[in-house]
Amino acid sequence: MVVYDKGIRISGTRLHLDAQRVVEFSFVSHGHTDHLRSHRRILATAPTVRFHQLRGHRSEILQVEYHQPIEIEGMRVELLPSGHILGAAQIFIERRGESLLYTGDFKTRPAATCDGLEVRHADILVLECTYGRPEYRFASTEELLERLARFVQDCHRWREVPLVLGYALGKAQEAVYWLNRLGERVYVWPEVAAICAVYREFGRDPGPYEVWSGGPVDEGVVVAPPHVLRTHAIWGLGSFRSILLSGWAVDRSAKYRFGVDEAIPFSDHADFDELLEFVRAVRPRKVFTIHGFEEFAAELRWRGYDAQPLEPGRDRWLL
Repeated sequence: MVVYDKGIRISGTRLHLDAQRVVEFSFVSHGHTDHLRSHRRILATAPTVRFHQLRGHRSEILQVEYHQPIEIEGMRVELLPSGHILGAAQIFIERRGESLLYTGDFKTRPAATCDGLEVRHADILVLECTYGRPEYRFASTEELLERLARFVQDCHRWREVPLVLGYALGKAQEAVYWLNRLGERVYVWPEVAAICAVYREFGRDPGPYEVWSGGPVDEGVVVAPPHVLRTHAIWGLGSFRSILLSGWAVDRSAKYRFGVDEAIPFSDHADFDELLEFVRAVRPRKVFTIHGFEEFAAELRWRGYDAQPLEPGRDRWLL
């Protein structure tokens, strides 16, 4: 039996999956701050361990590479790429003839700066479904990059600094990579630079960049996390226009909600159709959905799957 209460624990073991409170032992799927806690012991890939430490967390480490099977308390455990950010992993667990795949945050489209998603058949699928509504269908990567390029070109023509906003870990490195491909001179916020250095450390160099020093930018593009819009420092750029990279840009109100000039749905998650395709590829007997709209489980049931959302505090037989 597994209890879902701010995280998932495999029955009969101490292993939690992305526990949201401090526990004795947890798998950590990736390095975004909402998934990091100072657990006594963590299971993670090397880049995720590095981000865990960079954020000031201290834990005993069980560091595992992708496709390196290990035995944990009677289970065969293997980490697989999730395509979300550098080091992000799914966990595949086998015990007593049954298998479970927990995705963590994942993306089906190839990314420029991390390993791509790997699909593995599992009897039980625990699925992150952030964009699990039909309205969240993203344009092709090529179209999104064309929109980004047009925004940058327009800013140059209007003599305004293009400010590209995305999470400091993951989205920002993708932006640095693609802006370099567009031939732009790239400046990054110091917070982004610290993460880019880790990417380089693990052989995923997003390309050349300069750390923004706080003064005006005469030419080039600045990549920064969204919170900089709430700082006084941002006005050191001079005249600028901002664009947010986020799946939530599908919402027409997104640019007003986030206080930006433009927004495009460039995401590090799967969209609605990609979620459905992933479930079809995994071929699970049972699906549990987490971190998203509960309607997605109903959508899966309508399509013939045995699916339901995991709810905090309710016991579920998973494995």
